[in-house]
Amino acid sequence: MVHHRTGFGSLLTCLATALAVLAGGAWATDEPGEQQVHLGVATCASSTCHGRVEAAEDSPVALNEYFIWSKYDSHANAFEVLKDEWSQRIAANMGLENAASAEACLVCHTDYVPARQRGERFHLSDGIGCESCHGGAETWIDSHYGPDTSHADNLRQGMAPTEEPLFQARMCQSCHLGDDERQITHEMMAAGHPRLRFELDTWLANMPPHHVVDADYSRRKNDAGSVERWVASNLAASEEYLSRLADHIGRNSLSPELSLFDCHACHRPMDTGIRRSAGERRLIQAGSLRPNDHALRMLGIIVELRDPDLAQVIRRGNRSLHAAAAQTASDFRSRAMQLRENVALAAELFRGQRLSADDRHSLETTLLQRAADGWFRDYADAEQLFLGLQSLAAQVPTTTSRRYDALFRLLDDEQAFEPGKVAAEAGRLLRESR
Repeated sequence: MVHHRTGFGSLLTCLATALAVLAGGAWATDEPGEQQVHLGVATCASSTCHGRVEAAEDSPVALNEYFIWSKYDSHANAFEVLKDEWSQRIAANMGLENAASAEACLVCHTDYVPARQRGERFHLSDGIGCESCHGGAETWIDSHYGPDTSHADNLRQGMAPTEEPLFQARMCQSCHLGDDERQITHEMMAAGHPRLRFELDTWLANMPPHHVVDADYSRRKNDAGSVERWVASNLAASEEYLSRLADHIGRNSLSPELSLFDCHACHRPMDTGIRRSAGERRLIQAGSLRPNDHALRMLGIIVELRDPDLAQVIRRGNRSLHAAAAQTASDFRSRAMQLRENVALAAELFRGQRLSADDRHSLETTLLQRAADGWFRDYADAEQLFLGLQSLAAQVPTTTSRRYDALFRLLDDEQAFEPGKVAAEAGRLLRESR
């Protein structure tokens, strides 16, 4: 596999300092074991369980997962980050006494389950531990190992299906982007919290792996590939974003929750304009709030592989959502929910399916063509373009991630970003591939 680049300046610094959830995966919609007791990482840490220093040679799992997590994984330090000077400054700016005790911070920097679900060895100070992703172990801790135990048995007992891409994306982004229980607010970012961004496959590639995808793993769990995780990431991000929009619009507030809109529409030098296509100029009133639609725009390209008509419906729905930003709150909310229904239809098209080599090649070519045409108009769009191309590079035999180094360098400085240069570089790459 081609390794992904870390970067965009501070892009992956967020893995160590921003909101974090250890990644797993699924096409399922319901999280299993939501009410189960979480026993704490100490339950998994003995040398006879997952606490070995070296990987076991005679086991279907490495058994050093706890060691890797505790020594190398930033998720293990998620709670401790709340004690540092920067986190305390954010808390002070928000009027909070202490980041390490504020629920607004703990909901993502710890395995923040209700008190009734915390076992004797459970500690919030463990950060984002095993059960944050694999689910509360109360019902499966004693049965999830042994020669007669199957993965299907574990799932029936309440273990989370962390190998499934859409489950994985939804779980990870619940903190990395927010969900109905964890809203990352404009106040938090104004107080100093990093801007949130996420793409499942890249984030996983930059985590220390605590499992080995070999023939045995693939047989037991049917591991998905990089592109499938990228597709799932865009599906999940589109779903959740539209749900959050609909939930927050129309509340009794002078302004909507600004974190749900495009940061770069406002946070840019005032003496420079944003270059827009003629279609956007007709739809978006100057100065309007602009939906943060990078996942939706990418999804419109992805869905073309399975259903071009639905892809067109999603693109029209997104344009309609933008237009409604200058209309009433009820119009905007209605457009968001209509678009959410179409995204749910798109998810069904990719449920449990691997993309073929032709699919991957077609996606790569289409992304470059759209980029060359100026489709990716701002920084958030362009960074997702790069991350998508990187994921595709991992599974397209004729290319490598090094091919996109020049594109990567165009994303080093958010304030100096020039969409015209991205379009020109994409055009060069497209001509090179012909």
